Amino acid sequence: MKAKPVRWSRLADRDLDAAYAYLYERNPDAARRFALHVLGAVARLQDHPHLGAIAGDLPPKGRYRHLTCGQHRLIYRIRRDAIWILRVWDARQDPRRLRTGE
Repeated sequence: MKAKPVRWSRLADRDLDAAYAYLYERNPDAARRFALHVLGAVARLQDHPHLGAIAGDLPPKGRYRHLTCGQHRLIYRIRRDAIWILRVWDARQDPRRLRTGE
């Protein structure tokens, strides 16, 4: 099976930047580990789009999937042309507040 390209929404890109900046300010090594963890997860998604679990707590049920990266969830959707990373969400936050931007 051919690897699918991964695309990042503006919200996901902003989420990742904010999480990295927050961690870097407190612990640069932790920030680097976090970034490597996220990038590794995204690389695995290219070859295995269904790797993440269905995000049953996000409506409509079954539309979104997620991978856990430390205390964050990569919220994504599999489309015909690409895998879209929609959010990098702090899992300690209330998922009812999450908006995917779609």
